[in-house]
Formats: sequence, C-alpha cells, structure tokens
Amino acid sequence: MSPAAGRAWVALAVLCLLAFSAWGAHLVVGVRGERAEVAARVQALAALDALENGHPAPLPDLVTARPDGTALKAALDAHDVREAREHVRALEAALRAENGVLSARLGERLRNLGFLVALSVGLGFVVTGLLAHTVTRERALAEALATAARERERALIADGLKDRLLANVAHELRSPLARMLGLVELARLSRRDSDLEEAMRHGRELGRLLGDLLDLAALEAGAITFRPAPTDVAALIEDVVGQARAKGAEMRVETSLPPLLSLDPVRLKQLVRNLVQNAVRHGAGRPVEVHAGHEGTELVLRVRDHGDGLPEGADLFRAFERGGVEGRGGLGVGLAIVGEIVEQWGGTIRLEDAEGGGALAEVRVRAILAVAPEASAAPPSIGRVLVVEDDPTLLVVTRAVLSSRGFTVEAATTGEDALERLERQPDADVVLVDWQLPGLQGPDVARRLRESGSVLPLVAITARARPQDVEACRDAGFDAHMAKPVDWDALVGLLDRLLEERRSA
Repeated sequence: MSPAAGRAWVALAVLCLLAFSAWGAHLVVGVRGERAEVAARVQALAALDALENGHPAPLPDLVTARPDGTALKAALDAHDVREAREHVRALEAALRAENGVLSARLGERLRNLGFLVALSVGLGFVVTGLLAHTVTRERALAEALATAARERERALIADGLKDRLLANVAHELRSPLARMLGLVELARLSRRDSDLEEAMRHGRELGRLLGDLLDLAALEAGAITFRPAPTDVAALIEDVVGQARAKGAEMRVETSLPPLLSLDPVRLKQLVRNLVQNAVRHGAGRPVEVHAGHEGTELVLRVRDHGDGLPEGADLFRAFERGGVEGRGGLGVGLAIVGEIVEQWGGTIRLEDAEGGGALAEVRVRAILAVAPEASAAPPSIGRVLVVEDDPTLLVVTRAVLSSRGFTVEAATTGEDALERLERQPDADVVLVDWQLPGLQGPDVARRLRESGSVLPLVAITARARPQDVEACRDAGFDAHMAKPVDWDALVGLLDRLLEERRSA
C-alpha cells in the first residue's frame, strides 16, 4: 500500500470514528432521559405509598403531567383517600407497565452503547495501526530517498574518478611510450647502446604501471600467493632508492637490519617502491628520508617526505583517490597496493602529517630472521623450447633472447602447427604458448596436449593477466603463466626451474 493510500484509509477511519462518537453521544443522552423518567415514576410510587400511610408527599411533575396524575392530585388536595387510592391503583398499573417498556428500551440502548464502545475501541486500534503503518512507510520512503541521494552522489564521485583515471592512465602510459619510441629512434640514428638501455628502462617502467593496475585487482581478489624467502632487505631498499636517485630525487637512507629476513622479495620491493615513489612525487622536490629497522619480530619501515602534508578528507589507501594531483602524475594506486599487501601480511600501516611539515608513512610487518640457503651451482640454461607465437616481432625477440641464454628454440605460428610438430618430433622440453592464436587458441592447445597424455611443461605467454585469467590457465592445463610484456630474466628463471623439475622427476 502506498503512503497516499495509507493516508486516505486513516482519514476514512477517523471519519467513521467521529460518526460512531456522535451516535454514542445520542445514545447516552437518550439513556439519561429514560433513566430520569424511570426515577420520577419510582418517586411517584413512593409518594402514593406515603399517602396510604397517612403522610401525603408532593408528586413529581412527570406524574402530575399525566391525565390520571391530574385527577390524583385533585383527589389528594381534597383529601379523598378512597378516590385517590383508586386513581393510585390505575396509575400504578400504568406506570409499572410503562416502566417495563422503558427498562427494556434502556437495556437495549445500553447494549447498543456497549457495542459502540467496543467498536470504537477496535476502530481506534485500527486507526492507530494505520497511523503507525503510514508513519513507518513514510519514514522508510524518506530513508530510501536519502539512500538514493547518497548513492547518486557516490555515482557522481565514481564517475569523476573514472574520468580522472582514464586521463591519468592515458598520460602515464603515453609518457614512457613516447620516451621509449624516441630513444629507439635515436639509437637507430646514432647506433648508441646507451639509448637502447634507456629505452629498455622506460619500457620496464611502462610494464610496471600496467603491472600495478593488474596487481591491485589481484590483491583485492585475494588471488596473489606470497612466497617468503631469505631476503636482503637492506640491499632491496638500496636498489629502490638507487632507481629514485637516478631520476634526480634526493634520498637519505638509514637502515639497521639483520643480513636476511623471511619475506616475499617481489612484494616487498613493490611495497618499498610505491612508498618511495609516492614520497618523491608529493615531496615538492625536497629530500625523502627512508628508515628501516628490525624490532623484535617486525620489520619497521618509515618513509618521510617534506612536502605539503596530507590532503584533508582523502582516503589515500583507496585506489585512484590521489592520482594526478596537481600535475604530479601517478595513477593513484601505489598506496592502495601497499595497503593491500600490508593487510594480507597481517601488518599495520600508519600515514600522518609529520612534525615540521610533510607526511610520514610507517609500515610494520612480521619478518623473522632467515638463514641463507646453501649455495649450489645453477643448472645451465640448456633445453629445447618450442615457442608458439603468431606475432612476428615477438617471435623474433623471444627466439633471440632465449638463444642468447643457451636454449635451442623452435617456432610455430599456429596452434595446429604446434600440435603437428610435437606429434612428428616430440623432443621439446618446454612449450611457450601465446594465449590468443589464429584458429586453435592457446588454452585449446594445452587441453589437447593434456588429453593426449603429454606431461610437457607448458607456459602461457599472454597479455591477459587478471586473476581469473591466471586461474583459466591452470584450468586449461598450463604449468605457469607469464604476463606480457615479458620480464626476460624472470622467464629464463622460470624455464630453468621447470627444466630442473623435469630432470629430477
């Protein structure tokens, strides 16, 4: 029932209650009149009893107004007791008959009045219920309208964040891409290796930006597995700080750490790098201080800048909240990634305005002492790799890089070609398969190989790097997933591990 209908029902119920009240008032007035008439007649009977006993008493006006009552009054005034007694008997019989009728009518009216009272009480409950229901509905409607207004405001904010994110992504991805292409052109003209190295650096920066976006989604979905290992945290921090110094940042570092701590080095480096980049970006060109120590069983990392401090009202651990502030660049996902890593490690993070200006970030995570593993000779990168890739440029680059690391590389450009080669000459040790191929797709290649009983190590090479994509690779039968753009050192390390597992199986 709508609020308008509820109000109409309440109005109708109130009108009914007023009508019943008027009827009740009429019944009460009638009952009071009939009670007065009965009382007067009783008083007349008492006067007649007194007259018979020789004690005349005045008659009520109600009795004297009757015809017999007038004759009775005349007889009484003449002191004619005999005549008065005859009139009394006639009047008494009439009065008693009428009293019976009046009593019956009075009983009926009292019953009607009782029914009306019960009906009024019930109607009162109905009106109260309708009023309560209407008030509740009106309150619920008001709350729904307020919620809708809040959701609309959130949607407008999210829409603004989306627009800002798209603008920031376009800027952040175009900048290193433009530098990289420019450096490649310089290298082509000058044939200088330094320009190529610089182009590679910007290419890796571009890859890190994309990786941060994908990692944030994976961390929020809980789809990243952490792999603790003995880690030289001081050396890791120096590496990150060195990269910041290479870009012109003034850095001050102080560490007091044991040689090795048990942490995931990849995620720890990502955490440190994002904290340092955030401090450099918002530090107004002033020095950035990094302090690291080990307290009990905790790694304590503090990064301070000397910029303008924290913006008011901003949730800096919310993705894209601070991206592109004042033209300083950044996607606004760095602190969100840091917050996700620290939370999943069971640690704490504190971000506050620093005394004397700037901002201070403090991270505490559990990190126990670790012992260096026994040194062992790394197995040589020797093995036969089948690369299934339809992009000619990527195929040439992959073949050149792996060949330079000691691998024997064969190539196929379609899934069907790869299956025919493996059936004709099953001598490959590892197969690298692009996800999106013409015709038979990468996952289909993996499924057919597994259905045929093949236990060859399979690595998916794809630009699809969302958590659900990694899971789809596992479901299809791949042993590992490598996201494009490929980190060649990581790929070589993965191939070495897979080959070593295959040899020891």
